[in-house]
Amino acid sequence: MARDPILARVQHGAVVAFALCLPIGKSPAEAALIVGLLALIARTVLGQRPLIPKNPLNGWLLAWFVVAACSMVNTVDVWASVNGLRKVAKYAGLYFLVLDTVDSREALQRVLAGWFLGLFL
Repeated sequence: MARDPILARVQHGAVVAFALCLPIGKSPAEAALIVGLLALIARTVLGQRPLIPKNPLNGWLLAWFVVAACSMVNTVDVWASVNGLRKVAKYAGLYFLVLDTVDSREALQRVLAGWFLGLFL
């Protein structure tokens, strides 16, 4: 975990809660995602983590976002495109949250345990 144990624990707990709530329903999972992203943003602002961690998928994710934004030019329904772009941004945020949080085998085991627990609730 990172230097600030409170924010790192909140962030990790939010990822576990997201995995736990995902099989249950969309709203609790999105609430856990928002809490995790707020903790991630707070850690970034405090300088405890890089703005964008180096990863081979970052370029592809950025290209996906740019193509999705450019496709809005030719759309018939602008609000549907904005909603789709919002979903792309949400999944990108989830990607960066999980990438930053699950940094060890133990963290992955806790997230998977939360997911399995959510399956059987």
